Amino acid sequence: IAVLLLVVFSLSCPAAEALDNGLALTPTMGWLHWERFMCNINCDKDPDNCISEKLYMQMADVMVKEGWKDAGYEYVCIDDCWPSHDRDAKGRLQADPRRFPGGIKKLADYVHSKGLKLGIYGDVGKNTCAGYPGSLGYYEVDAQTFADWGVDLLKFDGCYMNWTLLGEGYVNMSKALNKTGKSILYSCEWPLAFLCLQPNYTAIRETCNHWRNYADVYDSWSSVKSISDWTASHQDIIVPRGWTWGLE
Repeated sequence: IAVLLLVVFSLSCPAAEALDNGLALTPTMGWLHWERFMCNINCDKDPDNCISEKLYMQMADVMVKEGWKDAGYEYVCIDDCWPSHDRDAKGRLQADPRRFPGGIKKLADYVHSKGLKLGIYGDVGKNTCAGYPGSLGYYEVDAQTFADWGVDLLKFDGCYMNWTLLGEGYVNMSKALNKTGKSILYSCEWPLAFLCLQPNYTAIRETCNHWRNYADVYDSWSSVKSISDWTASHQDIIVPRGWTWGLE
């Protein structure tokens, strides 16, 4: 299996500043696939590095075996490219059947059996950034689907959405997640899409457990450095809101 890189993929604000649902009271730590595996779905030619249930089961095993779990890394997180391109007959998201033959519920059960938690990826717009089905028009359906599967964290991206409706979309998914009655940590890409404008940080704090501040992290030191450099140069924005920086 490829070298395991575990990072604090997104850090929360202090508990008093973020969504008060009892989650993310300490920094959220775990593993997210995008940094190394991105949207590799070619399981025929690259079975050990493609986005499949095998990859996440292996990562869960490694996190326990190598002591990452004991050090506080508890989330195994799926990023983009996991779903089928079509919803099921009831309008629900479904995992790609070839790469996830057991479905997300089976994967969540496996991750939980290791004492870890499962994160999943969705999008506020009509499609994900890689072109898979987004949650626009399906917020309550998708929130309940994630809850039924036993998902513990939702990373919610911001592609294919009219930017004027982006904030409303994030608020609506927050309400939908809370309506399920299951504790699902909510990680927002909002305010990333508004960096050229002035995000409504009050609304963001009330809606999300933590949020995305800058660009993707890639499999290189220069990528990590670019994020830390951006953070350092934007202290006038970050410090007043109690942010700490993380990688995603």
